[in-house]
Amino acid sequence: MFVYYFAHIPQAFGQLAGPFEQHPDLWLPRCVSEACEEVGSPTSGRRLGAGATSASAGPLSRSVGSSAFPLRVESSEPGLPFSHLEADLEIAELGRTRTQLTFRGSYRASTPNSDPAQAALRHRQAEAIAKGIVERVAARLTAGPGTAAGAEGEPATQEPL
Repeated sequence: MFVYYFAHIPQAFGQLAGPFEQHPDLWLPRCVSEACEEVGSPTSGRRLGAGATSASAGPLSRSVGSSAFPLRVESSEPGLPFSHLEADLEIAELGRTRTQLTFRGSYRASTPNSDPAQAALRHRQAEAIAKGIVERVAARLTAGPGTAAGAEGEPATQEPL
């Protein structure tokens, strides 16, 4: 299944490229873990844990006005909508004072499900996780000096597709 989410950040690409490119292998797993923990299980109604979930960032690719890296998430967490997720996380310049953060990926369902209603619910859950990842990365990119990465607030305008 395919999942896509993006946010517009009201800051110049040049201000965000450094934090985005600086060791994503160190900060990205936390963003993924928190996004997975925030989503509730459709079967039990409980929050999901992220203990059995691992995330890794691949090599960074740069071009004029954009930076991106591949993201891979593996999970054996019961209730998570996927066992394997491959995505690209990209920031791209939209103008002098606006940057787009984009999450584009595909996933393999954790359990085969022939019930269309249950499959749709799992997909909405995967979309919520993608949204959570984008929101946490945007918060990290826009956090000021001395501010905890991933602080509360609305640094970006999120727009689902």
